[in-house]
Amino acid sequence: MKYLCSLLLLFTHCCLAQQTPLLAWSSLADSEWSEIRSAVEQSKWVEHSEFTEILASVNIAISKKQVSEKITKVFYFPDSESIKNNGFGSLLLSSGLDTVKIFAIASIGKDGRERYLARDKILVNSPNSADSLALSTLLFTYPELEAGSFAVISYLITRNIEHREADWSKELYAQTDYPRENFSLRIQWQANINIQWRNPSRYVECQESSHTIACVGKNIPKAVSEDIYYSPEQMGAIQRPAAEPSEHARPSSTDMAYN
Repeated sequence: MKYLCSLLLLFTHCCLAQQTPLLAWSSLADSEWSEIRSAVEQSKWVEHSEFTEILASVNIAISKKQVSEKITKVFYFPDSESIKNNGFGSLLLSSGLDTVKIFAIASIGKDGRERYLARDKILVNSPNSADSLALSTLLFTYPELEAGSFAVISYLITRNIEHREADWSKELYAQTDYPRENFSLRIQWQANINIQWRNPSRYVECQESSHTIACVGKNIPKAVSEDIYYSPEQMGAIQRPAAEPSEHARPSSTDMAYN
């Protein structure tokens, strides 16, 4: 069985699952809120002329049966146009195989006031299907955004990979269509899973220790393209490496594969 990890992540596994509750709620730890508030305060000293990701923290744990992804992000909205274009979000899940636990969907105003999205304000669009691979979409809008405010989202997705009929894959990118100030990725896996990886990215530095990869990037510029479509090469996809890495490997990508 082959697993693929791409940075910022491509992963595969196989096989029928029973239905599980899709959505649950919890709260962030005080230390996590402290990190978010610190990032917001530090960002206030920087002049932002466009929509910017202030903080992105991605923690992934891989086992034979499941992959869990804890993701926390903070965004800055300089004006009403950025709110119009980016003041909402969505999560895509396999209805019978994935679950999500939401820790926070909130905004932080210029005055520091925190406003939290009410639980009944999330729209869950689930298909009328018994197929465990049918996709459900969670839709939401960040509450009471204003020019100069910040949005916070933190959630944990647990994906059942033991009962998938087809390979499952996911890609995260070092670059996207907006600037990123602070990016961190931590991947941990069980001892019986073997990972090979390489990182030719100019924006992200990675280190490997015992069953762990830790990556950090700062002040990552947005991807710029004359085309509407941004290719994985332009956005720094961490993908499965070729058998022999080329001397001219993509300058902003990190490649990983594991068995």
